[in-house]
Amino acid sequence: MSLRGVSLDLGSVPADVTWLDSSASTNDHLALSVPGPSPRLAVTWNQTAGRGRLRRTWLSPPGTSLALSIDLGHLAVSRVSEPWLGAFPLLLGACFADAVSTELGAPVSMKWPNDVMIAERKVAGILGEIPAENRIILGIGINVWGVPTGIGDTSATSLGEHGLPDSNALQTILVTFLKAFFDRVEKASDAPRTEDWDFVKRHLVTLGRTVRATLPGGTVLTGVAESLDSAGRLIITTSSGSHTVSAGDVEHLRSV
Repeated sequence: MSLRGVSLDLGSVPADVTWLDSSASTNDHLALSVPGPSPRLAVTWNQTAGRGRLRRTWLSPPGTSLALSIDLGHLAVSRVSEPWLGAFPLLLGACFADAVSTELGAPVSMKWPNDVMIAERKVAGILGEIPAENRIILGIGINVWGVPTGIGDTSATSLGEHGLPDSNALQTILVTFLKAFFDRVEKASDAPRTEDWDFVKRHLVTLGRTVRATLPGGTVLTGVAESLDSAGRLIITTSSGSHTVSAGDVEHLRSV
């Protein structure tokens, strides 16, 4: 394992933190353990069977990519609702993007519904799951010092490629983004606030773009991503009218 793949001090984050030498999936580690009232984090530099949306494989080279999962604990009880389930990945991603941008000065943004990008290349992906009633687990995989092999030269990037100097800077990013996320969730209570959606939209470069959305059933929509609704669903305007998309793969198209 890379010497850079070391445990970091996340003690100021309002959650119980466990660093794992390795894990098949940090989301599964939390889901299969006994829940408690407090939020919990599981973090590893060696995730061996990570996954993204639609059960896709998330590759995590040991010591170079970080897998971090959050069990919201008591914060989930009043937040298992349509607005929150749509908001959680977007809000988590926006908090991460904001922290990275502040620390590195890099052009960080989000692509709906769950990708964080630097200069249009993916640096992190987010997966939310409900393993049991009143439980919510959110995972984020971060390319820190390198990118997975075999996925193409231009589709992914890492924090290291954009000036991350050392583990201290990474620790600052993680603490900043996690504290900001927990703060927003606690203050919002039953539903995300207008200011939380505004925060998300400031980082979501999908809005206003011409996109191609491939829906789970195979339907393809091409049009302009106009806005988000109150549950975080993407509203796309095509030649046939307005469509509300709750799930799918979105590709940003170049303007002609």
